[in-house]
Amino acid sequence: MNKYTVGTILGLSAMGLVKKFGSRNEQEVELYHATLFPSESFINGIDTHRAKGFGQGSGFYLYTSKQEALEHASGLAHGLFDKQIQYKGEDGSPKIIVVRLPLKPENFDIDYEESSHVFVDYILKNPDVFMGMEVYYPPENENVKIRRINPKRGTILVQIGTNRRSIRTTGTRNAPILATLANHLANIHPDLFAQFEREAINEASGIKYNGLEKIYPVRIEDINGNIIWEKQ
Repeated sequence: MNKYTVGTILGLSAMGLVKKFGSRNEQEVELYHATLFPSESFINGIDTHRAKGFGQGSGFYLYTSKQEALEHASGLAHGLFDKQIQYKGEDGSPKIIVVRLPLKPENFDIDYEESSHVFVDYILKNPDVFMGMEVYYPPENENVKIRRINPKRGTILVQIGTNRRSIRTTGTRNAPILATLANHLANIHPDLFAQFEREAINEASGIKYNGLEKIYPVRIEDINGNIIWEKQ
């Protein structure tokens, strides 16, 4: 598939969304995005290429749980979380952008900042597949290589150039590394990648829409549940 080329950091394809949501994958479900940007930034269509996920790939990042989106929105308002694109205008109140989309696998990837532990756990369970895996990592213009897999500590040790890094959970720093390794797995072992998707998607709390069609919110709420805007 063209989306899985070496050196491309896109994030994990969510083929397994069917398992998480069952037959609803062809039905529309509500997904939630936390933001400080004003409603006008979304109501005329959502720019899915604006956010790059701190290097793990462009898309519109969403929560499957409204409660998690609310917590993230509140954290943004209090400066507890970073956004790659910061809003510095006047209307910076926290909001929840609600979209309703059919969960077609080709239109979604997993968010590695939210769901990293799922992939790390898969590596821990399959050391023969991953030990020594090496692939080019564009952000640092070096190869990333898995040097050690430690089931007792629940960590993996990766080396990028001369630097080594232990990974368990992630954030903006490690998400693109895991995305790169997952994309490489998809290239060399597509069957195992599909197996991972089936197992992982049940635990994925963060996903991203990267489909080709422009999407629109069905409503926008404040963090108290009041509707600011609603599609007519």
